[in-house]
Amino acid sequence: TPAVGDNSDALKRASGAYIFRPNGTSSTPFGEPVSALYYKGDLMDEIHYTYNDWVSKVVRMYKDSELVEYEWLVGPIPIEDGGKEIIAKYYTDIDSGDLFETDSNGRGSIQRQRNHRDTWNLDLTEPISANYYPVDSRIGIRGSGGQQMWVLPDRS
Repeated sequence: TPAVGDNSDALKRASGAYIFRPNGTSSTPFGEPVSALYYKGDLMDEIHYTYNDWVSKVVRMYKDSELVEYEWLVGPIPIEDGGKEIIAKYYTDIDSGDLFETDSNGRGSIQRQRNHRDTWNLDLTEPISANYYPVDSRIGIRGSGGQQMWVLPDRS
């Protein structure tokens, strides 16, 4: 659920197009898929998952490749209950510590550290939104053994 406010002061900042400000510190999953369809092809295999009437995803596994493509389809988002902040969580066994990289407006990478800022003392009054970054082209982690995981969005 997004934070609701009138933006008249810092404690009343509302979530919106340019600020991710969830109402709370935990996420609410939208559940397990209610259906899944498997398609086998010459170049790739696909699994089409449906979660509800406004969330689905397609997972593509290309032949002779370690790449996996996730295509999330979201919307229209129901707002009768006040709205929602929609996120995707990916899990991996790659140990990157607290370090990760994000793009710099699509032109380069910036190394980041969770719950840390190089140029000021971070006061974590909003621990969730403090660790979310706008990503135009990529976000990723690197493990000590050379393994990597990158998310490459097609829109932001």
